[in-house]
Amino acid sequence: MVQKEQADKKLAVKRRAGRSKAGGELTKDRILDAAEALFAEGGYDGVSLRQITQQAGVDLALANYHFETKENLFREVLRRRVDVLNGDRLRHLDEARIAAKGQSPTIAALIDVMVAPIIKRVRSDPGWRNYCRLIAHSDINPKHVQLISELIDPTFSHVISAMRMALPGIDDADLYWGIYYLLGAFLVTFSESGRIDLYSRGHCTSADLEAGYRRMVPFMAAGFESMLRERAAAPKAALDKGSDRPKPAQRKLLHG
Repeated sequence: MVQKEQADKKLAVKRRAGRSKAGGELTKDRILDAAEALFAEGGYDGVSLRQITQQAGVDLALANYHFETKENLFREVLRRRVDVLNGDRLRHLDEARIAAKGQSPTIAALIDVMVAPIIKRVRSDPGWRNYCRLIAHSDINPKHVQLISELIDPTFSHVISAMRMALPGIDDADLYWGIYYLLGAFLVTFSESGRIDLYSRGHCTSADLEAGYRRMVPFMAAGFESMLRERAAAPKAALDKGSDRPKPAQRKLLHG
């Protein structure tokens, strides 16, 4: 009888602990969801921890308990979806390689590796839309660009290597600038700033991510291919003239 009572007490304690842990995780998720939405709207500097807890419907003390600082909360918001996104991109890269049947995937297919996984996530979960806008804001903020790089670049490096193989002979500077332009197109598109709504006078809307996606991939692929063709066709003297490297005379001026 005594043993049964002790066992019942232990079971009750475990159940209470389980409920407490589950409740804590739910509270943490509510704070993260609210922070993601508000950071996406106002950026890191435009949102206070108090605003986030009000949006989440929790006490400020709970946010301090789970995250301690706004910076820690911001970092956790960025991290919580990135593993999913990186995994999606690596799977998409594998699929592109399989579809290429032993050849290098096309540059368009590799651009799609970067963009399509996000579009698919946005279709199924509105929270991903906020996340994309948050990334778009954060990747141009000098305070957080290093963190974004740490989270995304290890996976991105696989795509960059595949791009180099898809564009044999491409100059490194051309490749990296092309990727920079691609990231710019990505960030502007997913920021949903409404800019295109204004200059198109309502003909297009930045909220239509599907329309942006359909046009972004072929447009950016054509840009990479154009740089490759121009470099292959241009005489060496012209390439040297357009190089980013200082000319001999410039080096003399620079170094005395």
